[in-house]
Amino acid sequence: MKIGIIGIENSHAAAFSEILAGMGIEAVVDDNLKPSADLDGLMVVRRDGKFHKEIAMPFIRAKIPVWLDKPITVDPAEAEELLAVAQELGVPVTGGSTAKFDPFFVHIAERIANGEFGDVLSAMMNLSGMPESPYSGIHFYAHHLSEIMLTLFGYEVRSLRAIRRGNNIVCQVHYDNVNVVLNFQDHIYQCCLSVLGTADSLIAKTTLDDGYRHGVEAFVEMIQTGKPPVEYDKLIYPIHLVNAIRQSYLTDKEIVL
Repeated sequence: MKIGIIGIENSHAAAFSEILAGMGIEAVVDDNLKPSADLDGLMVVRRDGKFHKEIAMPFIRAKIPVWLDKPITVDPAEAEELLAVAQELGVPVTGGSTAKFDPFFVHIAERIANGEFGDVLSAMMNLSGMPESPYSGIHFYAHHLSEIMLTLFGYEVRSLRAIRRGNNIVCQVHYDNVNVVLNFQDHIYQCCLSVLGTADSLIAKTTLDDGYRHGVEAFVEMIQTGKPPVEYDKLIYPIHLVNAIRQSYLTDKEIVL
């Protein structure tokens, strides 16, 4: 198997290629890659998601499976267009934050779904947000924490309210049955997570490093089976969520999703 990687400026390019090599898969890191018959898949890891549609579309049209790193795009309309073409041609696409594939978060999500915490009363989690990133601002890093929350509590957010102080953002996210506080703190790269329930509670801390391997493995399995591991609407939803967070702290208003 041979997989191309575009986005040499991103540390994910080196990390993903090393993981692929460990799986016995040839990785070609080259920002000038073009669709070719000997390419089994493509990973687009440019730091700025605004370039992802332009890069990925020729490969999708050539029926090459694609991984779009977080954010898959910064414009939900572009993501919808990409995925509509992929669906029409039967080309599997996945991506976003690898954190959602991390067994650490998957296990906690299963515990919540199984009722091990009882009724979840509240949750809080921290990670960097980088609202002034040169790579389309908050979209560069906030997708990690956003997708962790969506993995744990689902994709049916009712509304949110965000406040920004400098490069730090506090966002209260309202679900029907629970409120979740997202703390986007400057230069914090370990996720601190707490879940408070009527039957049990959890306080934990982890890095996102282990998610890389599991994300790459999910992509390779998708190439082999032709089945995307994440529904396409769930790939698009984080873009809407992060846009809503930004809109909230810019307007000082609660945003309904």
